[in-house]
Amino acid sequence: MDRSQRGLRCGALFMICKLARTGADARMVLQAVSAVRTSAVRQQKLVPFREPLAAAFVKMTHVCDATDVLVEALHRTTELGLILSGNRVLEIIEAMPAGGLMYNTRSAYILIRACTNCGQHERAQQYAELMQEQGGQASGCIRCKVGDAGSAKPTHAVVRLNETTLRLLNIGLQEQSSQAPSGLR
Repeated sequence: MDRSQRGLRCGALFMICKLARTGADARMVLQAVSAVRTSAVRQQKLVPFREPLAAAFVKMTHVCDATDVLVEALHRTTELGLILSGNRVLEIIEAMPAGGLMYNTRSAYILIRACTNCGQHERAQQYAELMQEQGGQASGCIRCKVGDAGSAKPTHAVVRLNETTLRLLNIGLQEQSSQAPSGLR
């Protein structure tokens, strides 16, 4: 596959990422990425897709509310050729509020899982507290800092952290305390 063919295939993948709106659409995009990557590998082209496609893919999974598709893609990153390391996912999820996307229970789970997987347990705890206190908006949201019409209350619903997310937080805290030098425990 030469550069122009790869560009056409990536362009098509970008387009279906933008057009996807449902969980079924997200699953179809995952299958399309897999098919394009399989075709490239058969032609002995092992170069992964560029990062903008990974970013479009992650955004698409949020728009489609398809967390299961994102989790599957995280497990299949090498096979899919998407650069979806825990740090990359963390960076994309953290940027959601700036792009106008609200956190919800599922994106809270992904953000906290990405922090935990990267060994950033304190950061995971900070995000959990922020989401519960400020209704899921990152600190960059002016409406949540001062509220509408100057009130001190957040204008968005508080994000509920499910049992799995809370277990992740506890596991992270346990790992962190077990890694601390014995004099600091």
